[in-house]
Amino acid sequence: MPSLLRNTVCPACGQHHNFTVLEGDVSVGQECEYVCPMTGRWGRLRTQEKTEGVIYPPQGAVHLTRRAA
Repeated sequence: MPSLLRNTVCPACGQHHNFTVLEGDVSVGQECEYVCPMTGRWGRLRTQEKTEGVIYPPQGAVHLTRRAA
């Protein structure tokens, strides 16, 4: 089941995006990588809150990839 971080500030551009992980949850403090849809640059995001499970992520949600610990 996908998980979602709603309306989270993007470190790459400073705008708010919805971020999603397609498989499982992301733990608080876990670092993830993504490509910012506004700048096209890679960014890193350390989660500050727990993700919520969703059936389908919202259209345009930015895909997060977990970084290895």
